[in-house]
Amino acid sequence: MRKPSDKSRKKTKTYQPRPSANRRFQTLALGRLLGGLTRHAFQSRGLANSAITEHWQDIIGQELSKMTAPERIVYPMRSAGNGCLHLRVAHSAMALQIQHLTPVIMERINSYFGYPAVSRIKIIHAPLPKTVTGRQRQSRSGQKLNDDQERDLAETLEQIDDPELMKTLEKLGRAVIGHKKA
Repeated sequence: MRKPSDKSRKKTKTYQPRPSANRRFQTLALGRLLGGLTRHAFQSRGLANSAITEHWQDIIGQELSKMTAPERIVYPMRSAGNGCLHLRVAHSAMALQIQHLTPVIMERINSYFGYPAVSRIKIIHAPLPKTVTGRQRQSRSGQKLNDDQERDLAETLEQIDDPELMKTLEKLGRAVIGHKKA
């Protein structure tokens, strides 16, 4: 058996940086990262991605979104379309209206996704999940801090020159400290 020659075995390798090496430390928008972070949680609930829950108000409209919430989408085996949307409805009277609006709701969902993602809607009579409203967020961030907490927060923020950044970080600090206190 013949051995390969040294010329064919030796290959000169030159260092070439990976294209992503320069981008490794760049800041990214939080919205770009959330899809990857929440994908597993949404898939376990039967939602392919968080788009339907995040944009439910845009898809279905403001009035209907106040009384409904998508629970999950169940797809047939080996299919990414023609799923059954399990939709929570807050009131029995609203369920009847949703039943009559089913074709319109499916059309809105499918036009939003650009393919027939939903072909049926199953109505579930259940209370809607509680969400944090704007008023509740304000009350959390506007909690009163004691003198020591105020002084610590002021000392932490004194090195910041940008007034808008300082104001935003102060709100965040008040919310975090107030949340720990409550």
